[in-house]
Amino acid sequence: MIWESDNARLALLELLSRGTLKRRRAQEEAYDALAELPWTRATGRRDEIGVVEERRTELASLIDRVWPAWRDEFADLVAAGLPPTPEGYSRLLDSQRAVGIPELPERINRRTAAALAASHSKASLTEVRRR
Repeated sequence: MIWESDNARLALLELLSRGTLKRRRAQEEAYDALAELPWTRATGRRDEIGVVEERRTELASLIDRVWPAWRDEFADLVAAGLPPTPEGYSRLLDSQRAVGIPELPERINRRTAAALAASHSKASLTEVRRR
């Protein structure tokens, strides 16, 4: 199902919270599905759709069905000052992981550090994740 991925659910959240959704490669399938629904309309901008205000409740019902915890996740994003986008959500998850990292020695293996600061040991250690 299309709405099982985080990126697809984030497309729903962004459309619901901001009223618009930009086409992104990571959310292309969700964008295309939403663009075909009667709850969305083309905006004046290229590769952007907007929610039809009269149909907002249908969008809210869909996100409630496919992501029951969306309100908590959205509140966390807002509290952290992050947008409801794949990049914003990734930064939120990184910061939540960083809180749980124990005190480490001065030198540590890169893969060990990545496994602690990112989603897995082969993830890149970006500048943000190194802090």
